[in-house]
Amino acid sequence: MQVWARLICLQPVMRAIEQHVPHSTERLIDLGSGYGLVSALTALRRDCIVIGIEASPPRLAIARHATTGHILNVSFQQGDIAQISLPSSDVVLLVDVLCLFTGDAQAHVLENCADSLCSGGALLIKDNTTTPRWKYKYTHLEERVKLWMGTYGVRAQAQPNYRTPDAWRQLITNANLSIEEERFIRSIAPYPGVIYLCRK
Repeated sequence: MQVWARLICLQPVMRAIEQHVPHSTERLIDLGSGYGLVSALTALRRDCIVIGIEASPPRLAIARHATTGHILNVSFQQGDIAQISLPSSDVVLLVDVLCLFTGDAQAHVLENCADSLCSGGALLIKDNTTTPRWKYKYTHLEERVKLWMGTYGVRAQAQPNYRTPDAWRQLITNANLSIEEERFIRSIAPYPGVIYLCRK
């Protein structure tokens, strides 16, 4: 049920990928790839090499089990995205993962992404923000419960680090990335999602 719910909520992300990730892309990195849904769906729609990087062994095992032998251009690696060195890539995805880190770690991850991108490469960020307020309050509570329960399979901070739109913009530009598009996700789902398309 969790995977199916996640799949429904990911539709705006997949539309953004379809719109902004060219078919000429050679390598795409999905940081914090979780169960591998975004990685797998992207690999099915592109001929590029897709690499998912995930810290949680249980989630990594599910992603590998679901794709090995079925989707040949996707692979998964275990790693803490706040610590590893990233390979050179045309596109990097950060989908609902930055909120799990402190401000310093968020900045470090974005700087690593910028360093790994080829000239003109794209970074697509999807995370939650603080507006509208009722969605933020619901999502913040839900995420705190998930973190308390250890849902992600790795040690994380006690509460999510969601930012205001202005704070997200500042964090991104501080990493020497330019924001090409900002899109607030409008849906009946109780999540205050925002998507940023960034360029090196």
